[in-house]
Amino acid sequence: MNPATLVQLLNGRGAHVEPVACFEDLSFEFAGRRLPYAPHTIWQLLVHINFWIDFELRWIETSQRPEVKDWAVSWPHGDGPRDEAEYQREVARLRSQIDQLVALEEAQASTRARIIDKERAYTVEDAVGLLVAHNSYHVGQAMMLRRMVEAGEKETVG
Repeated sequence: MNPATLVQLLNGRGAHVEPVACFEDLSFEFAGRRLPYAPHTIWQLLVHINFWIDFELRWIETSQRPEVKDWAVSWPHGDGPRDEAEYQREVARLRSQIDQLVALEEAQASTRARIIDKERAYTVEDAVGLLVAHNSYHVGQAMMLRRMVEAGEKETVG
């Protein structure tokens, strides 16, 4: 994919929602609210997104796939953060990691084409593209949960 397109998608242009904007204006209580039948909270989605961005960034940095014994570790145990400070740290982490991905896509072609997994011929650009798709899926889930919580609050007040 064209690097400029990936940068646009990382920043929420085109068909995507800007990932940081999806989370940054919420309170920690709102982000931790569990809805009936929803498999995750907004907080859990944010932590999960950050986990996988960090995973891929470490892989890119070292060219060695990080070892994960249990994939469930990418999901936090609790529905929400302990407090507003913890929530804001996780949002800031997302912003920083998106900036790192943008920098990789704006780097020279040789950086983007660097192979980080020889067996699969998996490149830096492949990793960023995978994260764009992964983030899009989960940010979409988070936006749907936002709308559902907001609608529920209006019904309660109205």
